[in-house]
Amino acid sequence: MRGAQKKTFTQEQMDEIRELRNAGYSYDNVAFMLHVGKERLKNFCVEVLGEEPAVKKDYVPEIEPCEVPLPKLSNPACKGHNPVFWFAVLRRDAKAPERREAKFNSDKAIKICSSCENQAECLDYAVKAEPFGIWGGTTEAERMYMRKMLDIKCAREGGIGQNMRGISRPMMNSLMKNASDVSHLFSNPIVVNYLKLVKG
Repeated sequence: MRGAQKKTFTQEQMDEIRELRNAGYSYDNVAFMLHVGKERLKNFCVEVLGEEPAVKKDYVPEIEPCEVPLPKLSNPACKGHNPVFWFAVLRRDAKAPERREAKFNSDKAIKICSSCENQAECLDYAVKAEPFGIWGGTTEAERMYMRKMLDIKCAREGGIGQNMRGISRPMMNSLMKNASDVSHLFSNPIVVNYLKLVKG
């Protein structure tokens, strides 16, 4: 009896996996972004990319496992799109054209998120657990602001400090002191409506 055929990744998927892993994204995040199985992804990274099985290449090192589970979303609008839209990685010395492209990609991701039937569930998860990328139509800075306003911690940031990517130092300082002082910078209707809903 012939055994089941082993699933393989397409060339496009392999290129995306290589790019995201080189940028330091965790197996969990890559599997979620590309809608692929985590174990199959790990095997590919070890067998094809030559990663060490015992080495965990996380974008954010987790001191403890994240207690907030990834939601099981039905037919997410992001499926099939380039994950770079949601997870732009900019070098500190990025030039203006690169920054414009990253902004264009982020705006595109937010537009796609805003039309998704899972947007509210995705955002609720991300506020609690995701410091990086576009989730539920919100940016990293917006979710940091939401956490401060709701006085909650991000599960993936606990104990290792805050993520500075994409957030200016003055804004960070203001957020840490009193988030209400910078509320005028966070007028995204998704952010405003979520805070109203949660606060009641």
